[in-house]
Amino acid sequence: MKLIEISPYVRFAYRICFKSNRPTVAKDHRLFYVTDGEGVIEINGEPYSFSPGTVMLLQAGTVYSILTPARTMAISINFDFTTEHSDVTEPYPVLSPENAPKIEPVVFDDCPALNFPIVCTASSQILEVIEKLLFESTSQQPFFTERISALMKDVIISVARASAMPVYSRSDSALAQVLDYIHLNYADSIDNMHLAELVGYHPYYLNKLFLNAKGITMHKYVINYRISVAEQLLLSTSLSVDDVAQRVGFSSALSFSVSFKKKTGLSPTEFKKKYGAII
Repeated sequence: MKLIEISPYVRFAYRICFKSNRPTVAKDHRLFYVTDGEGVIEINGEPYSFSPGTVMLLQAGTVYSILTPARTMAISINFDFTTEHSDVTEPYPVLSPENAPKIEPVVFDDCPALNFPIVCTASSQILEVIEKLLFESTSQQPFFTERISALMKDVIISVARASAMPVYSRSDSALAQVLDYIHLNYADSIDNMHLAELVGYHPYYLNKLFLNAKGITMHKYVINYRISVAEQLLLSTSLSVDDVAQRVGFSSALSFSVSFKKKTGLSPTEFKKKYGAII
């Protein structure tokens, strides 16, 4: 399955009080967002601590148990990635590992993070979306089912992003600084030496870290980012190709056109002619 193909069906969405329990099996997919309290969740035998702001996404068939010393509040969402079993509207009963049937896992080709349990710290934006989902679930306004599905897809993607943040953002803030600098100063002259001096690294080492994190070199990333900005300018303004090239940091219209065509398959003029009429 690919992420673009999902159309989540939410079977259950409520605020609950966590209680310590024996190992149980999720027959559908579960998402928990902890709002108060702390404890440990064991997932397939591995312990993970949780506290307010922790989000946990468990695939169907996951064996889990919750250990909490005191009252712990969470938002619980039971869901499927598709509407195939939307005829089942009530939450599935809690199952023990011994009584649980074999559940065929959903495998994502383009988002491997969703193929495994996720326990991570969620942003406030994720909570805002979950709160909207809860409101839709209780108020049941027209088209609430469709709205809930769209909100749940937003939550799933946000959680996948949070769990799959590039290594640089967790273990090396230098690369995050480099990205921020490129995004803000793409129109200026940028080279590896300057970026390395910015964070105090050797250019070769920094470029190797960047390549591991992003899959491309820093130089290539700068070019691609400039071209993505150029695409927006070509479609949303009346600027000439020369002006766009200058605004996004290319030394000449020729080098801009060569790089643009290499990335998009079209010259800037062809791109504007083909897509400009659409918007």
